Amino acid sequence: MSVFRKYIDNPRLLYCLATAKGLTRWISDELHLKMMYKALFGVAPDLDNPRSFNEKMQWLKLHNHVESYSKVVDKLAVKDWVSERVGRGYVNDTYAVWQDVDDIDPSVLPKHYVLKTNHDCGGVIICNNPDSFDIALAKEKLRRHLNANYYWGSREWPYKNVKPLVFAEEYLERIEWEYQTWNSYGDVKAIGVITEPHGCNKKRFYDAEWRECPFVSSLPKLEEPVEAPVELMQIIELSRNLSQDFPFVRIDFIKTRDGLLRLCEMTLFPAGGFVKWQPPEWDMQAGSWIDLSRCDYSGVL
Repeated sequence: MSVFRKYIDNPRLLYCLATAKGLTRWISDELHLKMMYKALFGVAPDLDNPRSFNEKMQWLKLHNHVESYSKVVDKLAVKDWVSERVGRGYVNDTYAVWQDVDDIDPSVLPKHYVLKTNHDCGGVIICNNPDSFDIALAKEKLRRHLNANYYWGSREWPYKNVKPLVFAEEYLERIEWEYQTWNSYGDVKAIGVITEPHGCNKKRFYDAEWRECPFVSSLPKLEEPVEAPVELMQIIELSRNLSQDFPFVRIDFIKTRDGLLRLCEMTLFPAGGFVKWQPPEWDMQAGSWIDLSRCDYSGVL
């Protein structure tokens, strides 16, 4: 009954449901984003004079079309992009790449590995126990991901023309923390810290000097404070280097208990560009991080 209640209380959410079913592709990007925004936040976005973080996310989707962004959101291609700028040591090794899930051959892979799709969110399957790993079930999940175009949900245009692939990469054991740096033109605005990235998924935010920030985004707040990592300046310098040409980009790093630091992805539109800030007034505060005047309206930086 609770599932129906949310649609009764907010009928606009039916538009989100229709989008999930692939029924809104005929609607223009701008109108789609306005309707999604109204459904999720209860107000219409001001896209002529965007001020909040989420309004600026929609504006960037519509107007900041830089060709190289498609490489940055591609979880496979971004490895070369990052390696050219900061070195190969910050990305996971790739073992194999396939266009068709039926071609996946576990016999050519090490005992432990991770299967991923390159073009969307959530297409991740971990093999850390080959004796109980169900490769048929894994292939079925990956097939569903390969057949979906992630662009249509939140109209994140960089995903639209990414060629769908499946790849196998290095499995990192004993992952302890995930650090997400929120950046604009080489300036680290905030660092989200997530404990147990594949577990409880709770978060705290800190600034670049490791002072706690009075907000969280989209996830529950981690109860206990987190000590600054010994790699903090390394994370900040990497983020500054990689984000210098972006009006906004979130860069995600993972750290193992053995001190290994790797970049796992770069995200141009966190939560699809619909971030649930707590407290809500931080949507406007975080909007001040992004200077759209430095972004040409035609979409060329």
